[in-house]
Amino acid sequence: MSQDFPGIDLSVRQKRFIWHYLTRPTLFDPVRAAEAAGYKNKTAGYGILRVPKVKKEINRRLAEMEMRFEWDIDRLLAVFERIAFDPRDEKEGGPSRTERMTAATKLGETRALFKDAKLNVTSSLEQLLLLADQRAAALPKPEPPARLKLVHDTGTGG
Repeated sequence: MSQDFPGIDLSVRQKRFIWHYLTRPTLFDPVRAAEAAGYKNKTAGYGILRVPKVKKEINRRLAEMEMRFEWDIDRLLAVFERIAFDPRDEKEGGPSRTERMTAATKLGETRALFKDAKLNVTSSLEQLLLLADQRAAALPKPEPPARLKLVHDTGTGG
């Protein structure tokens, strides 16, 4: 357990308290975390939270957890985006319409695009596709390769 708390001088019970305080089922419950760490006094957890080095270690670990959580959310959103906006159709090995709609709905929910939880999936997909079109319109247009000859429509209809 000492390797879990590098360079911090904490008692074994303080280390156990921190661990229980930051894990389930005692997550953020100082009374239950103190009890699980071996403290006899039911209100000891509140006092332990006021100890500066305990407070500092809890804050350090919470910051680490937050960074991991944000990274996991970003990865999850990237997967949803790849599914929802895959340019291949189902015949080419792309996601099915149901998979696209599910991914688009999850994207919308996580990005707080939808205020009504009962919004139907088709409407959700339309909103996401509109957002994707807006983003695509804002991107710079790629230059065509030099060897291609561009033919411009003169509008003469002939």
